Amino acid sequence: MAFETKKMKKFLASTAAAAMIATAIVPAASANTVSPAAFTDVPARYATSVDYLISNNLATGLTAKQFGINENIKRGDAAIILAQALGLMDEKAPAAGFTDVPKRGAVAINSLKAAGIIKGKTKTKFGFQDKITRGEVALILSNANAYNFKGDVKALKFTDVSSRYSEAVAGLLSHGITQGTSATKYGTDNSIKRGDFAIFTYRAEAFNLGGDVLKDFREAMSNFASIGASLGFKVVVDETAPNTFNIIGSDETVESDGGVGFFNKLAELGVPAIEVNGTEYEISDGEGNLTADAQTAKKAIIASLLGNNTVDVLFVVPYEETYAEAEYTFNLKTK
Repeated sequence: MAFETKKMKKFLASTAAAAMIATAIVPAASANTVSPAAFTDVPARYATSVDYLISNNLATGLTAKQFGINENIKRGDAAIILAQALGLMDEKAPAAGFTDVPKRGAVAINSLKAAGIIKGKTKTKFGFQDKITRGEVALILSNANAYNFKGDVKALKFTDVSSRYSEAVAGLLSHGITQGTSATKYGTDNSIKRGDFAIFTYRAEAFNLGGDVLKDFREAMSNFASIGASLGFKVVVDETAPNTFNIIGSDETVESDGGVGFFNKLAELGVPAIEVNGTEYEISDGEGNLTADAQTAKKAIIASLLGNNTVDVLFVVPYEETYAEAEYTFNLKTK
């Protein structure tokens, strides 16, 4: 991203996104941090999440050139990353009583257990070297003393989520941490890959660290419905998915609107760039003035809506000395 600053804090409020006009992981305790750009196994989907973990010294790669995107993460390594992300590294935390935890993981696991966030496989075994499942990660992230994610269990459509995991998974889903492995499967018993764990952690951090700015931006996005109405659209919040809007209109309406009102509003908010389906466009100078790239971004949004009835749009939002990232889904519902 072209708009990084010295704080290097990037946040992501995520879901899927689309619209037109209203448009170790190895624990970092070892300290030999590697530049994210050095990894050769990190595709675009994972780049922002891995960048966040590395830049904030929460993790390093398996090697200097491999982050290990497709490798399973172990319970011990996952615990160390989360303890560091949550700021729960208490040297004075009472011993957890696990005999299989090496020195490098003791402070993190003692701290998490003392906070009531994790449990062991048994009273004396944490399962430090065991793989961690997606279900276990959901329980940890949604824990009241971790990120405290809540959601509507009745809205779950996954067939592989038992009552033990339902509240936790609903919390992840409602906050856009995951959409599941398919439309009907969360993948509860699947071991989680290092790349996916990086995404989960990064998105969880978005709500923990960037909550205020993203909340404000969500409120601003909700107000864009009135802009849509003035331009001949009915823009409504999709209650079934977070950060998602439905545009009620027609192909002709989409093609005829210049999108100027929407991009002017973004420029006024100081938004310098957006990503449309993963491609970045610098739409303003950050001082309220649109650039020529705004028209190119508009065309990309329209093309995606007309071709797929949906488009992913990620907004780079000013936040103190850095930028937050907020991703939205706008779906075109043609008449």
